[in-house]
Amino acid sequence: METQESKGIPAHPQPEEPSSPERLIVRSADGTEIVVHKRGNGPGLVIAHGALSTAEDWAPLSAALASRVTTYTIERRGYTSAAERSSHSMEREQEDLLAVADAIGGAYLLGHSYAAIVALEAALAGPLHGLIAYEPPLPLDRPIGGPALPVYEAAVDRGDYDGALEIGLAEFVRLPKDQIAAFRQFMPERWDAMARFTPSWVREVAAIDATNLAITRYAEIACPTAVVTGTVSPQWLQAVAARLVDNVPHSRLITIADHAHEAHLSATDLLASEIASFIDATRQ
Repeated sequence: METQESKGIPAHPQPEEPSSPERLIVRSADGTEIVVHKRGNGPGLVIAHGALSTAEDWAPLSAALASRVTTYTIERRGYTSAAERSSHSMEREQEDLLAVADAIGGAYLLGHSYAAIVALEAALAGPLHGLIAYEPPLPLDRPIGGPALPVYEAAVDRGDYDGALEIGLAEFVRLPKDQIAAFRQFMPERWDAMARFTPSWVREVAAIDATNLAITRYAEIACPTAVVTGTVSPQWLQAVAARLVDNVPHSRLITIADHAHEAHLSATDLLASEIASFIDATRQ
């Protein structure tokens, strides 16, 4: 792992102020440089943000955890600039997460949304201190994209990112149309922030549809695992969370009451408390 100014840092450097994140570089297995934002003191937690978002969205949670946990929030491939259409695979992202965990001498891993699937796969591939999977969109009764994916991709290709986001929220996430309309009307800044990354969602949804992601495969995960869901999230995401806990050994369900898929923004302190408590309870 490298800072911007120097190469090589200790796995556990001197404590820093929680308000002063440090920008680090980790080289993944294929040589790609992964930007990592380090913050806080305590056991290491690698955070991988989900679809249509950025590492910056997790800064409030990192700040809330800083007195108890050292967070290493990565900038995922495909999200380093707006409207980037990346062609890399889910396997490369698994390698990115494991490279960061290895660079800091082992870590817990938190993945959100699509990155929660990547984190689950990483937990099958390499040793982790523990895993936190926040609402991975695993297919239950049908593909995530299916016939809606080409329609979505066509909207992206013609530059209609707002239209693509409407399609994706309705067809992939299964949000009711009135909720989508209210989101666009009352949270325009958040809408715009998500819409600009709709090109990256093409690859992610296609990867989910093309991969055998049966929940039973995760019965091989050996590390302590927490699965996070919100009580006002879409019912199918809550069902995925419950099924995962039924299948993954050494797992528990963390339910965030009255919140949904973005509790790191809407219930930051509550989610931080749940995460820190899980890490404290499972540290060896």
